[in-house]
Amino acid sequence: MPDQRSPRDAILDVLASAKVKCPFAFEEIAESIMHALAIASADRQPDPAPTRIPVQSTKVIEKLQYSIDVYDERGNLVEVLGRLSRLDMARAAFDICSAQKPEQTITLRLKGQVIEESKPKGSPIMAQDSKRRPNDPE
Repeated sequence: MPDQRSPRDAILDVLASAKVKCPFAFEEIAESIMHALAIASADRQPDPAPTRIPVQSTKVIEKLQYSIDVYDERGNLVEVLGRLSRLDMARAAFDICSAQKPEQTITLRLKGQVIEESKPKGSPIMAQDSKRRPNDPE
């Protein structure tokens, strides 16, 4: 059954049960609260229809074009270790990841192009030199 008390009576009951010591009478506090609620409800405007904020897709926030990825023996992507914006940082991160995970195939990619690949030792499919960089002398 719904509560039949008025909002003012409910406020008085809460104040009385809280055993609050205050220099004001509970009736005065209840009247102040009711007055504040009346002002708040009079000021409240109905919520307008939600407005959509257009997303500007033309501005690139991050340009993380280099990716360091781990692949399993069948060539399936297992984990993305990192994405970086600069080639020098990406090469340094690739070298560290390759040293820390020598048993895994790790690639450094520029979008879809493999720049470097580190294959596990003893892998049946070894690149000519798995650590050779495209611009390194032979």
